[in-house]
Amino acid sequence: MQGPFDHHATSVEDVRQLWATRAGVDPTEHVQATVLPTPDFDRPLSAQVDAIFGGEQLARPLVIGFFLTGAGWAQAVVSTPTAVVDLSASDLSNALEALAQLALDVRAGGAVARCSFDEEPGEYRWIVTPCATGVRVEVRSFAELWGQRADDEGHLLLSVSCSPGELCSAVHDCLAAVLERHGEAGVGEVWPEWRFPAAQLLALARPLPEP
Repeated sequence: MQGPFDHHATSVEDVRQLWATRAGVDPTEHVQATVLPTPDFDRPLSAQVDAIFGGEQLARPLVIGFFLTGAGWAQAVVSTPTAVVDLSASDLSNALEALAQLALDVRAGGAVARCSFDEEPGEYRWIVTPCATGVRVEVRSFAELWGQRADDEGHLLLSVSCSPGELCSAVHDCLAAVLERHGEAGVGEVWPEWRFPAAQLLALARPLPEP
């Protein structure tokens, strides 16, 4: 971690002010909802899900949090009623756009949808397949990046079934939270190679088509 996102070198008040400025909100408002809690990167995000999401969100089948942690790096947490996993991503690819496109592919009714969070090295691969109750979402880890390994060769970190709408809602809310915390310009400052997927966020906000 480096620059203004070095949580070891700045106070909580400094971070609150920084994130409030980037989100374009008064730092005295929406503190719990949009600026705090500030993830403590000495601990995994999975140890902080109650603070990050709150009870109402955690009752949902799938909740995703994505936090820009420094130039070219991010941490994510995926929570279900029975499991929580920590992920990370580098800016070798646009993880936010990939996640958005995954949800849009599911929304469009494709047979199998995939996306990856690229690591250095390694890969966190999301695989979504139809199932009797809607879709099954799996997250698998691979030690090698761009190794073209089959899905079942990856280590299974999480598996949960939900409806396509619940998956799309989880991704939409994740993207909206990133936008609220940082703004499009703030995302570009931390991940200068990539743009925030604003068009995909708007598409995910539209009602799902009738089956």
